[in-house]
Amino acid sequence: MFNRTVYECIYGVAVLDVTRKEDCTICCIDFCQCLLPLVLVPAVNCNTRTCGQECFCNASTDTPAAACDSCDFSGQIDLGRIVHGCHVVWRMADFTLTYAIKCEFVGGFMSRLEGKVALVTGAASNPGLGRATALRLAEEGAKLVVTDVDVVGAEKCAEDIKAAGSEAIALRQDVTDEAGWDDTMAAVVDAFGGLDVCVNNAGIAVLVPIEEMTLAQWNRQIEVNLTGVFLGCRAAIAEMKKRDGGSIINLSSVAGIIGLPRCVSYSAAKGGVRIMSKSIAVEVAQYNIRCNSVHPGVIWTNMQAQATGLNDPSGLQVSPARIPLGRHGEPPDIANCILYLASDESNYVTGAEFVVDAGMTAQ
Repeated sequence: MFNRTVYECIYGVAVLDVTRKEDCTICCIDFCQCLLPLVLVPAVNCNTRTCGQECFCNASTDTPAAACDSCDFSGQIDLGRIVHGCHVVWRMADFTLTYAIKCEFVGGFMSRLEGKVALVTGAASNPGLGRATALRLAEEGAKLVVTDVDVVGAEKCAEDIKAAGSEAIALRQDVTDEAGWDDTMAAVVDAFGGLDVCVNNAGIAVLVPIEEMTLAQWNRQIEVNLTGVFLGCRAAIAEMKKRDGGSIINLSSVAGIIGLPRCVSYSAAKGGVRIMSKSIAVEVAQYNIRCNSVHPGVIWTNMQAQATGLNDPSGLQVSPARIPLGRHGEPPDIANCILYLASDESNYVTGAEFVVDAGMTAQ
């Protein structure tokens, strides 16, 4: 399970008498009073349970530890645990107990999205920006709704999130289906009660010279990469107004900022996302809803592989003349940027464009 809290604890040490098996003298701790000084008292009248299980009593009431007969410490014992950040550890060498006297909460750096509900579209592909983003947001405490036309891939993403200890559901969604957005939002509300973060990530890339591009190819990229984002923003705003705010993060591209060959339709759509995000930000700021765009550079994903026809990233053009840092990026590089925009750390950021491209557009 994800560790979402950080505590500082003051520790004490108690030496346990485990030689007298008749009365099983052992120390007890009230684990429920984690933020208060803990009291150690002897357990009395312990009967019938091995000490490999819980063998503690309530210090505040001096209640005997239930069933702790014979206390056989000869085997492997692992009673170490963390309760609200308080560490309790058995030391086998001398049967001493390290216990927390007082624990104070000092930060939530692992819980930047605690209590928030996030929707990520296009989350099936692995490696992919949507999947990496969903996992990263869940790691920081968010409840996730992951969608994709590839429902099997979306379900795998949700399963991985749940296996790591967070909550998630997967839905099949075509982001170009207007009515489908109503169904998606209804499922979000039904599962988690509302929406705080919407990541419009779903997209396609068909990279061909303009003279070879068909009208169907042009229209399809505009439909998915621009209209799909518009529909997502519109649906998210309606739900976020009910929560008195939220964060919309739209995936654009460096191709939406600079001209690139073979990217006519893709660039038109991504450039549209860039300026649309700014317009939305100005319009919905009155509702405490923020809207920003993220512009990845050369990131190795399944979509990058399909668009370039490469089987591995070694064939990508990443020379310092093109990309100053001289290397391609990975999906977590984008996910971490999206995490910032999803969190309250960016509460004064809206209408902005975040370029994550290793310096590609800085030249």
